[in-house]
Amino acid sequence: MKNKSEFLFSIITVNLNSGKLIRRTLESVRLQNSNNFEHIVIDGKSTDIIIKILEEYKESYSYFSSEKDFGIYDALNKGIKISKGDIIAFLHSDDFYEDKEVINKFGVWGPKKFMGREYEGIHRVSFVIDEKGVITHVIQKPKTKDHANEILGLLNLN
Repeated sequence: MKNKSEFLFSIITVNLNSGKLIRRTLESVRLQNSNNFEHIVIDGKSTDIIIKILEEYKESYSYFSSEKDFGIYDALNKGIKISKGDIIAFLHSDDFYEDKEVINKFGVWGPKKFMGREYEGIHRVSFVIDEKGVITHVIQKPKTKDHANEILGLLNLN
């Protein structure tokens, strides 16, 4: 089993005409206090200012493609196919990482195992965070309240 510093994260960001939103996304990835990731940006052939913004951040992502696709799931699958990571994270173009330690926090348990339980992957947890950084809603709740609390506790969010 690899230790946490050996896990490679593939962060996949898909986009279509999100030029007004993606700068915060790119900046939150660029500021991560980890080098154990690749950032893959898949664009659905945007017609807004996204290409100009991505040019400003070209040192911050590992791969970029802009071509017509068949929607968000097609774009996500394109990113998965080229990813090299042990752990795949989806960070959409209107989302962002709240702090600089997200990759390090998630790296403490690695893929397929969390809090002594086996999983096909850690998924199904989304947070709505207000402008003050307070979690206001948990969406797509885990199977149990205890499981949600374990995740929140590990991330120091409860």
